[in-house]
Amino acid sequence: MNLLLTPFYECLLYTLCVYGVYFLFRQLKFPDISTDNVFSFGSIAFAFFLFTTHNIVLSFLITFVVGFVVGTFTSLLYSKFKIPKLLCGIITYSILFSINLKFFKKPNVSIPSELLPDEITISLIIANIIIILFAFVLINSKLGKSINTYGNNPTILKEFKAPAILILLIGSGLSNAMIAMSGGLTSLYFGFSDVGMGTGLLINSVAALIVAENLMLYFPKRIHIILIPLGVFIYNLILFLVITYLSFGFLDYTDYKLVSGVVIVLFFLTSNKKAKEIISF
Repeated sequence: MNLLLTPFYECLLYTLCVYGVYFLFRQLKFPDISTDNVFSFGSIAFAFFLFTTHNIVLSFLITFVVGFVVGTFTSLLYSKFKIPKLLCGIITYSILFSINLKFFKKPNVSIPSELLPDEITISLIIANIIIILFAFVLINSKLGKSINTYGNNPTILKEFKAPAILILLIGSGLSNAMIAMSGGLTSLYFGFSDVGMGTGLLINSVAALIVAENLMLYFPKRIHIILIPLGVFIYNLILFLVITYLSFGFLDYTDYKLVSGVVIVLFFLTSNKKAKEIISF
């Protein structure tokens, strides 16, 4: 049972982050590499507001808002100040590292058990159902189609006098809000928050998306968006199998990043061209 439970819990925690990366990289074609620190920012912001308000729902709502603000800030650097996309993400990444330390004036903090729900797993499952429904509705809405159009050919939006900059701001804001809330879910589950919680998360999210993109080849386009959690689960299952059963005792969870790097390279070498486009920018 542990074989499936560990990847299942990781899927519950990180699916929202992968959705955020999907909308940024695939839909908007906006390579915002601040993901790692946005995740940590969401983790710490959630813990901070939970300490302040003692209300989990309100803390998540505030985390969503501050994540949205971070996303719009990054896209404003590009749209208004004409800073290159990659550099925009680097700037936000650097700023957030300092901001994260300001919340509690230390790199990590534990959340008292009395502030945590009794049934965390049920809370995570409900949150992920809401996430998947939200992503499905968004991708099929007029806004979702406009976000996709912006990523593929923004000049079309200009021809129809659509507010291209506004679409970029909203899309980037929603994506980073998802990533921040994923950090909040992780703090909720583990009962603590740390500035290094998001380290390496962007590359793992991209790997999970490559798995999902390969799955999408065999399913109708209208359900592609709901295959992303399955991609996250399969990716984490592979990592778990390699470390636990296929390393013959030479590896443990301190080698998680090493194994994930090797797995990502293998995924990239064996994936189809469309899946590789997730990181083409």
